[in-house]
Amino acid sequence: MKKVLSLMLIACMMISSVAFAAVTPEMAGQELQSLGFIKGDASGNLNADDVLTREQALVTVLRLMKAENNKAKKAADFADVPADHWAKMAIDYAAEAGIVNGIGDNKFGVGRKVNTQSYLTMLLRVLGYNDKDVYSKAMTMAKDMNLLEGAKNVSAGAAVKRGDAFVMMYNTLNTKLANSDMTLLASLDTKSEQPADYAKAYTEETLPNYEAKANEVVVTEDSVKFVDGSGKEKVIKKNPQRVIGLYPSHIVFWYQNGGNMVARVRTKTSEKNMPEAAKNIEIIAETSSTKAFSLEKIVALKPDVVITGIGKQMAFADKLNELGIETIVVDNESLADYIKYVKVFANLNGKPELYDEALKTVLNPIKEMLLKVPEENNPKTMMMQVNDKGTLVAYLKGTTAAGIMEDLKAVNIAAALSEQEQDKSKGVHKTTLSFESVLTNQPELILLKHSRKQKDGRAFVAEHLADNPVWNSYTAVKSDNIYDLPPIHFHYKPMKNYAEAYEYIAKILYPEIFGAQSKNYEEK
Repeated sequence: MKKVLSLMLIACMMISSVAFAAVTPEMAGQELQSLGFIKGDASGNLNADDVLTREQALVTVLRLMKAENNKAKKAADFADVPADHWAKMAIDYAAEAGIVNGIGDNKFGVGRKVNTQSYLTMLLRVLGYNDKDVYSKAMTMAKDMNLLEGAKNVSAGAAVKRGDAFVMMYNTLNTKLANSDMTLLASLDTKSEQPADYAKAYTEETLPNYEAKANEVVVTEDSVKFVDGSGKEKVIKKNPQRVIGLYPSHIVFWYQNGGNMVARVRTKTSEKNMPEAAKNIEIIAETSSTKAFSLEKIVALKPDVVITGIGKQMAFADKLNELGIETIVVDNESLADYIKYVKVFANLNGKPELYDEALKTVLNPIKEMLLKVPEENNPKTMMMQVNDKGTLVAYLKGTTAAGIMEDLKAVNIAAALSEQEQDKSKGVHKTTLSFESVLTNQPELILLKHSRKQKDGRAFVAEHLADNPVWNSYTAVKSDNIYDLPPIHFHYKPMKNYAEAYEYIAKILYPEIFGAQSKNYEEK
């Protein structure tokens, strides 16, 4: 192990000094073999001119993740992968982890030659680039990130030879992970230090039942019945044609699950997240505040359904109901809520398969993460709101972000210090603490939650609290254990990116297990 770790460090130093100077397939192959990422044939030959099949390519990618022997929770259903195929376990795991999706027609493509574009897509997903269009952008992204430096035959459709694969693997290892300043190689080095036999916080049997709320949703041939955020039972007819959205995150959520709208609200900070299909519909207000809403304008649009949030929007929904307008009050405050409303929205829009996809691509990876969370030595943590008032506003477990922190077994010091009860009808999930009160129960880690207005949360907090002697006395501040949280995952609802949000905080809490997380996020 020490030999491997020392070689890894040498490799890191070599890369940092040459700044992606092109390596040859021979050099890359020898380095990868010495680090244990490739094995060669029975005689140790690397056979650089041989072409890789899709399953062979996949195994090389899993080795970069130290996941070659990982087992999936559920077998993939590729029709061309027999149960006794040598790569069956690897294919099942990679499909579950979102590394591969197959070639269509329910086939993986066993025995087919892998082309450059497909291989790069796998490598990019290992680095954390999980956008649904990563395949179409793979060649451009790889060139921009220097993943092809030193490879010889790398046109998009070219069959990948082992030698070129060695080069791409080598370059990938020394490339920074998405939203991190740590390379893949460095993150693997960190992971290798975690003992394999540590006590886990969860077992398969004790994992939270995130599907419980979804299981209460009743889907019939022409309607969906459920209890919404107002506590009222709703029976909504499928395929509503005239839908209005009054809360930005819920608008995106509806579109992600196959829906369309005729009108919506618009806010300054949320437009970047809006799907293209929503950008040209009627705008009924430039804010999500109910003070700006016009009942007359909404009624005139003759909506089938109006989608609102909780808090003051719930009271507005009551007014719409009194006028005979159907509403859905969305209380999307947790992963369980998200899974429930995916089922509701997907079925309302005639896309029930999107619910199954969410279970596979969002929920399963999160369960896999939670099964690695340690039972002991969970860090004391404070999640605070970035503001320009110089106050300390901390989040309680009712928020999406703090709920993720709780699932990952972090100790939320605000819960112990605050006597404030949560009132869901008012949307209250945070509390103002005195700086002095935190001295009695100091956090080891401080997480900064903010909108895009502040951009660099760490710099913003440092500026506005620079003259606060109590703040500056905190151990987490003195040791610079302060982490910026990406607004896309933590100010807005993470929705289909829930797994990325869980992983982001998991890396902050347990770098020895999940790999280190950058203290500053880089917005994509």
